[in-house]
Amino acid sequence: MSTHGPLVSVVIPVYNGAAFLPRSLGAITTSDLPRESWELIVVDDASTDDSALVAGRYADTVVKLSGRQRGPAYARNRGVELSRGEIIVVVDADVCVHADTLRRLAAHLTEDPSTGAVLGAYDLDSRDRGIVTSFRNLRQCHLQRQCAGEVNFFWSACGAVRRSVLDTVGAFDEWHYWRPQSEGAELGQRIRSGGYRIVLDPSIQATHLKQWTLRSSISTDLVNHGVPWMRLMLQGGSVARMRAPNLSLREIVTAALGLTAVIAMAFAATSHAAAFRWIALASVLAVLIGVAPLFQFLASERGPVFAVSCLPLQAIHYLTAGISVICAWSLHQTVGEPKRDVTDDAFAEVGFETWPPVPRRLPSDAWKLPAEK
Repeated sequence: MSTHGPLVSVVIPVYNGAAFLPRSLGAITTSDLPRESWELIVVDDASTDDSALVAGRYADTVVKLSGRQRGPAYARNRGVELSRGEIIVVVDADVCVHADTLRRLAAHLTEDPSTGAVLGAYDLDSRDRGIVTSFRNLRQCHLQRQCAGEVNFFWSACGAVRRSVLDTVGAFDEWHYWRPQSEGAELGQRIRSGGYRIVLDPSIQATHLKQWTLRSSISTDLVNHGVPWMRLMLQGGSVARMRAPNLSLREIVTAALGLTAVIAMAFAATSHAAAFRWIALASVLAVLIGVAPLFQFLASERGPVFAVSCLPLQAIHYLTAGISVICAWSLHQTVGEPKRDVTDDAFAEVGFETWPPVPRRLPSDAWKLPAEK
């Protein structure tokens, strides 16, 4: 532990999260890492509810941002700037860590100097929360287990990174990512490019509290994750080298086959050509083979009826993934790399690195709310 402060700084951005903060922040306070070894910083991203007041009951520092919502990348960076720990742990406001999560994240980094960042994973706690929520959480849990080991992305829901690494490669890209998108994937690429290892350890777990609907699931997969992440991969030419739960070779091939099946079915319906029907049938069979491990996992956890009922959701996911690839490729060809607003560039030229332009460090009383103890 550092003689000047805690070993770990936990940074949590929140926007209108007063309803679930007692559970997520309460979970952190039960950590088995000695209390003097960690600090908790919550950054309220211009919430319109009582998030800051609720956070004050648990956090050492609460940062209340005013004006418009600026996104989790911006909020995390403001929390990191006020942190004192040698290890930065970032957790989403709707995620409950287990009692051993902080200790085990820190242990990875203190015991292995070659590791620059370590990631946890979602647990199996998804019962009594609806089929869409259960499916998404269990699917993510399965994919994270399949991807255990060295990866080249960063997971902002539950991950830890050395402060020295952030000092070297830079913090979250708050210029391009003004809402929850692929800021973790982008940071992970810079960490790997800097020569640091990122390790995914699925045995380090947390519970996701988010309640999903079909609409929010499709919107997230398409707008917030699919298109931004694929554009990022195309810019770096790293699609084939990407090692992430949703971008394994099996997932990419199966999603491509699913889109092929949909297109072949459409042509078969309009042209009545037998060849398209055979292509569609072969593609569907290949997709079923590709998703077999996932549905075996779902059946083992929740039973065969639940697994079968998730087939349409998986089909929608693959269709959304295919649309994301097409949209991202089209944007990559026509627009190129995402560009900052000209106003942002103007401020960047005179030395500002954040938006809205503020000094990198403000006096503490300009940021902090008194934490209620």
